[in-house]
Amino acid sequence: MAETQAEKQAALAALAYAIANEQDGHYYYTVVAEHVKDPKGRAMFRALARDELEHYRILAAQYQSVQSNGKWLPLERAKSARVPQIDEFVVRLEDLAGVPQERLFPSPQVVVPALDAGTGDIAAIDHALSAEKRGYDIYRRARDNATDPLAKEAYAVLMSEESRHFEWLQRSRDYLANTSTYWDDTERPFFEG
Repeated sequence: MAETQAEKQAALAALAYAIANEQDGHYYYTVVAEHVKDPKGRAMFRALARDELEHYRILAAQYQSVQSNGKWLPLERAKSARVPQIDEFVVRLEDLAGVPQERLFPSPQVVVPALDAGTGDIAAIDHALSAEKRGYDIYRRARDNATDPLAKEAYAVLMSEESRHFEWLQRSRDYLANTSTYWDDTERPFFEG
C-alpha cells in the first residue's frame, strides 16, 4: 500500500512514465514489424509488440488501483484486470509531475526509411536494445525505491521481461551482423546479473 500521499504520488508518476514507454514500445514494434523484410524479424517485432501490450495492461491496472485506493494489486489480478485499450489510456495531468520527459523509444519513423530500403534492420534492433536496457534500469530503480511488496514484485517481473527482450534482440542483432552466431543459451544479458 502507498503509505503516504507522497508515496502514492511517486508511485503514480513512476507508473505513468512506465505506461507511456510501454505505449511507445508497442507502437515502435508494431510499425517496425510492418517494414522489416525478413519474416523471422517481422515475427520477432510483432511478438515484442504483444509483450509490450501485456506490460501495459499490468501497469495500467496497477495505476488504476493505486489511483483509486492507494493499493497495488497482486500480479495475477493485475494481469486480468480491465483496462482501457492501449491507445485510449490517459493519465491524470497531476500524475505527470516529476515524470521524466525522455522517452525510451524513438519514433519508428526514424528507422522506417532504412527498413524500406532494406538496410535498417540492425538500426531498428539497436534502438530497441537501448530502449529495453533503459527500461530495465527504470524498473530496477522503481523496484529499489518501492516499499510495497506487490510493487516490488510487479517491477521485478517487468525487469525480467526487459532482460528477456534484450537477450532476444541481442541474439537477432548478432545473427544479422554475423549470420553464423547466436548467443550460447547459458549466457545472459549483462544487466541481469
